[in-house]
Amino acid sequence: MMTLLFILAGVICIGVWPWVYLLHVRDSHTSVLMPYTMLFGPAAILFTGYIYYSAQQTEIRSQTCGTVVAYQSYVSSGNKNKRQSFERVEMIFNDTKYARHLRMDKDLQKLSVGSKVCFEYYDRKLNPQLKDSVLIQWQH
Repeated sequence: MMTLLFILAGVICIGVWPWVYLLHVRDSHTSVLMPYTMLFGPAAILFTGYIYYSAQQTEIRSQTCGTVVAYQSYVSSGNKNKRQSFERVEMIFNDTKYARHLRMDKDLQKLSVGSKVCFEYYDRKLNPQLKDSVLIQWQH
């Protein structure tokens, strides 16, 4: 939501604000620095706010238990020479009735299918900057 707000404010700074300045605020008796401050000041403040906001995003870890249903191997899309394989584990969480697919870290060891286990993961619903939900570690 905040990203959308920054995009909207950026469009206003780039498209609307210069016209407002040129048509209504400009005065022939102002100093030389004032026009540049009025034109580029809002954009600089917006850019600083976006950098500050994006630097504060931390990844939230979640913990739950579930049953391992299956493992699936995938190959990333894109350039044939840069494709990388990765694995996902299909889990049924204890508090839900549907299966979820979690991308596995490369260092994580596979457990047997059908085993009940607790684990830590980065949930994509809580971390919108992630592409997938990622399984971090098993907790025995």
